[in-house]
Amino acid sequence: ANDKNVLLPFMTNYTLDIVVGWMEYYLSLGIELQLYTNQFDLWTVYWYWDFLLSTRINVITGMKSSLIEHRRKNVNATTENCNNGSFSGSNGGSVTTGGVSGGKIDNGGGGKSHKKKGRKGKKQQTTISNQKAKNNGGGNSKMNTGALEHNDMNNPLTTAEDLEDHVYLLVLTMERSMCRGIVRSIAILHQKGIISKPTYEFTTVEKIFEKRFEPFQQYQHPQPLTYNDFQQGTDFSSVSSKDLIELAFDCFKSCRKVLDEILSKINLVDSDFCAISKEETMSAIKVCVTNSLFLLKISKYDGIGEEGTVPTITFDFHTHKKLCSINMK
Repeated sequence: ANDKNVLLPFMTNYTLDIVVGWMEYYLSLGIELQLYTNQFDLWTVYWYWDFLLSTRINVITGMKSSLIEHRRKNVNATTENCNNGSFSGSNGGSVTTGGVSGGKIDNGGGGKSHKKKGRKGKKQQTTISNQKAKNNGGGNSKMNTGALEHNDMNNPLTTAEDLEDHVYLLVLTMERSMCRGIVRSIAILHQKGIISKPTYEFTTVEKIFEKRFEPFQQYQHPQPLTYNDFQQGTDFSSVSSKDLIELAFDCFKSCRKVLDEILSKINLVDSDFCAISKEETMSAIKVCVTNSLFLLKISKYDGIGEEGTVPTITFDFHTHKKLCSINMK
């Protein structure tokens, strides 16, 4: 029953993570292929992507909590059995610890007994995770094996796989902060009247929104978002331009902080299993810097450009394929 209480939530979150992952990939691939041609399209896509990234982060965090709880219960059960003098063997047999050198191991088949010499059995048990890191059989990590010597269940980086997952979670957090900052930056441009929603003769922005995200309607979880949700989520009419710029700047500042953490851990993970390369990390940092400079420029804009002209805004993807750099001239 205890295993079911852990397994069911984990499998539910695992399935949901796969679904949301495909939805997220659908949007990010569209950005890479430049299917979204104007600022309003990018505004809606980055807004929806922000929602999907937040969902994935919550789901993965839930999976991680379930896994840590499962490990903690296993460790507690093993410790309790050892304290009582016996525990179950891997083939269903029982192990009786009768002292340092006199313990007998019953292999469950009524066969021969084998004596343990010294503390060899205990040493083997306490260095399992360390040995995994050495042979790269389960970890795929280049981190110092000493960091895996103690199996601390309260530490989220207990194994090499956990380190890889942690870096992946940092990447999702970085992308969410970037999306949120871009959405707020575009909202600033609308608020200052530099850009506006496009108008069409034979369709509307609402209809375009519905058709663009129509594939998501087949899923009940997460619940599909509507154009009304987008309007409410991007309505900053009650926020001043100064405060909105500050909010956007905080997003890019938070993104840069996460990227610095990624750089500090990226060399500990095998490049074949790392969620992001060092080159892509540096590209994302450049996007952060460029967008922060844009916010500094827009903060000085008072509605009057050179010779009374409206400044030109460009969304550049040369630095990063999925995360745009906003330029103002």
